[in-house]
Amino acid sequence: MGVLGALAVAGQLAVAPTTLASDARAESDASAGAREAFVGPVLPASLSPASNDWWVVSVAAEQFGRDPDSLDALYGVSVMYRLDSWGPHLLAMSKPNSGGFEDSRFLAGAGLRGYLPVLGTEMSYGVSVHAEARLEDHFWLAYATPLELGVVLYSKNSWDLELFFGARRAFAGELINHFLIDPNGFDNENAADELERVTELEPWRGFVRLVFGRRLD
Repeated sequence: MGVLGALAVAGQLAVAPTTLASDARAESDASAGAREAFVGPVLPASLSPASNDWWVVSVAAEQFGRDPDSLDALYGVSVMYRLDSWGPHLLAMSKPNSGGFEDSRFLAGAGLRGYLPVLGTEMSYGVSVHAEARLEDHFWLAYATPLELGVVLYSKNSWDLELFFGARRAFAGELINHFLIDPNGFDNENAADELERVTELEPWRGFVRLVFGRRLD
């Protein structure tokens, strides 16, 4: 073969591993590129599309006094499941009284709201039904709320502050005759008169509620 032939063969053997390594790297890069093209680019969290369903857990306060200038209020919690622009929700509120549960009030209900973006915020229209045990007045009531308007006053990150106002109508009610509330208050005449007033004479009643909630994705 001669000296020159031997040198040529040795050179080819030296170059072959380098060529194979380069080919392997090129094939690996091509496979990675194909995988990236298949998967697509990954957006940062700030640019990722928002989920169209989430939970909102809130604390709420509602003015309820017979006198519009009174400071009587119900306090409680609200849980809402937002599904796109719809918001079915539950509400539980009470008026605690240090004098005893017989002087308290309890309200619970369920409803549905529809949300609409307006001028950089969200507004809502809702309907609901509620039941209220007015132990201090010796009767219970059932309400229907055909009108509830709401507006988001403040929204930052996962926190929202909403204001709701509307009107509800009492459509059922009955005296609560129980000795734990008032041993001497069975068929109380004053309670019966008040029940008649709120169910027959003045069944409609306005309300204002402030709700501060947090979104839970």
